[in-house]
Amino acid sequence: MVSNKCCVPGCSKSAASKFGVPKNMMNVWENIIGCPLNRNSRVCANHFKPSDITSTWESGNGSSQISICLRKPRLKSGVIPINNLSDEVNETMTMLNEHNYSKVNLNDEFEPPLAKRACIELSDSVIESISEVVIQDNILINDESSISLPMNWFCDVTTNNGSVIAKTYFILSPFQIYNKRVVEKRLVILKDSEPTFYINEKQIKLSQVGINNYDETLNIEYMLNILVKVNVCRGVKTDKNVKTSFGSQFIEFNGHWKHANCLNIIEDGASQLCVWCNRLKYTINKKFKILSAGKSLRVPLTPSKKSKFKKILKSKKIASQKFSRAHKTIKNLKLQLNNIKTKISQVSSTTLNEIIQKSNLSDCQSNLVNEIFNAAKVKCKNQRRYSDNWILLCLILQIRSPSGYRFLRNQNILPLPCVKTVRKYLLAINNECGFDLNFFKLLKKKMLSKSDYQKKGILLLDEVYLRSSISVNSRTLSYSGLEDFGGELPSRDTEKADHGLVFMWSSLADSFTQPIAVFASKGPVKGMDLTKLVVKAIMLLENAGAQVLGLTTDGASTNRTMWNNLGISGKIGNTNNSFCNPFDETRKVFVFSDAPHLIKTIRNRLYEKKCLKLDPSKPLVKWEHFSEVYRLDENKLGKVCPKITRNHIYLTNLSKMKVKFATQILENAMKWLDSWESKVIDGLISSNEFLTQQTADGLRVTIKSSIELSKYLLDSCNFSFVLTAKMNQDKLEKFFGIIRQVSGPNDHPSTPTFLQLYRMLTVSSLIKPPKSGNCTVDEVQKPVLDICDFKNLISNESLREEKIKNMKSKLDLIIEDKNWDCEDIFLEHDYTKSSVFECVVYYLGGYLARRLCKKSKCEVCIKNLKNDGNLGMESELVNLKSKGFLTHPSGNLYKILKVLETCFCKHASAGDVFENTYNEFFLHVTSLTFSCSIHKYEMITDIFTIYITMRMRQFTYIENQKLNKINRAKKKLSKLVSS
Repeated sequence: MVSNKCCVPGCSKSAASKFGVPKNMMNVWENIIGCPLNRNSRVCANHFKPSDITSTWESGNGSSQISICLRKPRLKSGVIPINNLSDEVNETMTMLNEHNYSKVNLNDEFEPPLAKRACIELSDSVIESISEVVIQDNILINDESSISLPMNWFCDVTTNNGSVIAKTYFILSPFQIYNKRVVEKRLVILKDSEPTFYINEKQIKLSQVGINNYDETLNIEYMLNILVKVNVCRGVKTDKNVKTSFGSQFIEFNGHWKHANCLNIIEDGASQLCVWCNRLKYTINKKFKILSAGKSLRVPLTPSKKSKFKKILKSKKIASQKFSRAHKTIKNLKLQLNNIKTKISQVSSTTLNEIIQKSNLSDCQSNLVNEIFNAAKVKCKNQRRYSDNWILLCLILQIRSPSGYRFLRNQNILPLPCVKTVRKYLLAINNECGFDLNFFKLLKKKMLSKSDYQKKGILLLDEVYLRSSISVNSRTLSYSGLEDFGGELPSRDTEKADHGLVFMWSSLADSFTQPIAVFASKGPVKGMDLTKLVVKAIMLLENAGAQVLGLTTDGASTNRTMWNNLGISGKIGNTNNSFCNPFDETRKVFVFSDAPHLIKTIRNRLYEKKCLKLDPSKPLVKWEHFSEVYRLDENKLGKVCPKITRNHIYLTNLSKMKVKFATQILENAMKWLDSWESKVIDGLISSNEFLTQQTADGLRVTIKSSIELSKYLLDSCNFSFVLTAKMNQDKLEKFFGIIRQVSGPNDHPSTPTFLQLYRMLTVSSLIKPPKSGNCTVDEVQKPVLDICDFKNLISNESLREEKIKNMKSKLDLIIEDKNWDCEDIFLEHDYTKSSVFECVVYYLGGYLARRLCKKSKCEVCIKNLKNDGNLGMESELVNLKSKGFLTHPSGNLYKILKVLETCFCKHASAGDVFENTYNEFFLHVTSLTFSCSIHKYEMITDIFTIYITMRMRQFTYIENQKLNKINRAKKKLSKLVSS
């Protein structure tokens, strides 16, 4: 174990620093110290000369030299310890020489020096070891002639046994208040040596003061005069204690800073400092200037960190060079870009149009180029103005891909307007249920661009199952998601809708399809109600310029009821497949049952009954025949039926709905329908071996309508050909598929989501140009649906503003300009027994007060909304939840909200909850006062509007939470596939 004590015998005062014994000098150190040593032995610093120990690391020379203290002092190489006795003798003799004490004969009696002189007390062992020194007489020391001392000089005489052994002539440094005076110049004359000169306690040579050859004839007065003429360097005076910032090459002497290499003598009489101290002064001023500017000084580094620092400097230099190059490149690119912008700004619209015409660009591309050039001419984005055609294209892009629109706009790839600007034009189409008259105005103008061929089309209708959910429509201050027929039929406004009925018009000679109306209902719409909606839809379409030639539905029971109401029948021998057009009695409306659905029902009938019989004399059509073909063909490389898969044969709940699978199996199974059914009537075939009556009637009506409508189009309307695929519901099913896809992985979107997506898709199909059609239309004469049509349909006053306006008209009758005191309006209440209801209303009142106070700057209004103290026990909830930041409502505000909450709870589930709530409130309150006459109407209106809207949102959240479990189970069932 390493020892913490010095191994030298008799060393009781070990120094803090201790050094190990070098391996190559182990024997040398043992001979000097006189004791055996090992690798764990330590020798303290007291047994080495100070010059043998390195305690600092130095770098540089002169004024640029820096010094850093080492954490552990180190010995120089080849150093050996010093014997204690010899060390003391050498040190003593050195001190005697430095202080110029006379050497005495040890045989004489030794007397201590006077108290005014500093002396060193020698031990007896030291005195005995000092050899005898012979003292020789000096002429100058025995010179007793009178000497005229210069001004402020003093003389000190040292005697021994009555004889003079030394004389000292000295002068003190100038007087300073805060610093002690020291001996500045000194002349020492000893009996056995030449005179010695000292300046600032540092011995100087005679040649430095102008005495080249010493002669004993020189007198003391002459040498003093020479010493008086010597200019002394006193160093730099400073009162700022930041010495550590400049390293160890600077020392402090008598309140001044001096360079470590100070000459003490000023050779140039014009200066007050020596060369080294002048450098010090320059360095101090330079570094103080850097510090005063707030900059940091250079940090001295050790050799190990200096290499790392050089690497960092090199990396910094490389990074600076890269940055400089990049900066120059960016500067050049910006200059080029500005030049291009200048050229673009100088291009006139006429020149640009000529260039576009020569390039043969399409209309959309030319609009894009014009918008880019117009945007480049404007410096601020808020000053951009967009053309109507460009707004329409932006509206389509926003509807088709909102995320793509945001990306193109945020990255400044295209000059697109703000999303709020685009959404404003969506307000032209109402997302409420029912037939929107504004929409049919736009459709009428759209139909003007169509030819007579393209105006002929089919009316499609179908229902989609939705998840029951409600939300707050802030534009109408009502619920979205309740049963709503748009005023066309009586609706139960408290029932949550779970079905969506959509009407769509599809052209027979064009790819144009347009949804025209949507209805939300609780359960399927009844047959009689569906009949009324169909008749009105036909009337509105005919009035808008479309010609309704057919009506396509699926095989639902409500649709069959509607057929009966319209006189449609599929009975054998009594088939009626059309009814008179209510708008034009000269034309008929042919009715179709969706052919893909009919094929699907036939396939499902065969799968359920396992066999069907077409004729008594022929074998049965069995499902196992198809299964056996698939089984034999399943594992073969060369398959007879390559498109038949397992999902075709082993039907599940999901695969039963796939029309594609049914078509591939039953391509030839729909022959001789009438003869087949007649055999059932004659009793040759049982009803279980035949199709369902609903499927048979639908097939018969659809086949007959397809034949008659095709003849009408070919003979009467001069069609070259007829696409019978346009007579089914594929377009409507595709529309439902888009809604399901947009709403996420959800086969049954919620009712509010469905209504919002319906409006967006309706506007998109209305404004986008058609890709192709069955005939050619003159593009020059075709009217274009522009953005002005949407602007004209946007109402300046929304339904929300209308409801608030009605509420203000009733508030005018009860508001008075007095202090807000409701004590005479509301019943007295015992506040010592507050219920949970009152605590919650008080908490909501605090939130409402805080929100209104942020909105208002009127001190009177704020004073009437907030309360610094507590009213009573109803404030317990606020006190428990508050950490000093919750707001307490005023007593009058709390009382109003209490009655308002009671009225809201009574009508919370109604469709017109906003109107019913404030009407119920006015039945209980006949007068209401507010102290601020300027903002009384606005403040009371905001209280009612914000509170009722907030409670409506809370109500919808609670109701949707109740339905989450049911909707989650239905969603899982829609994903499961059970065989």
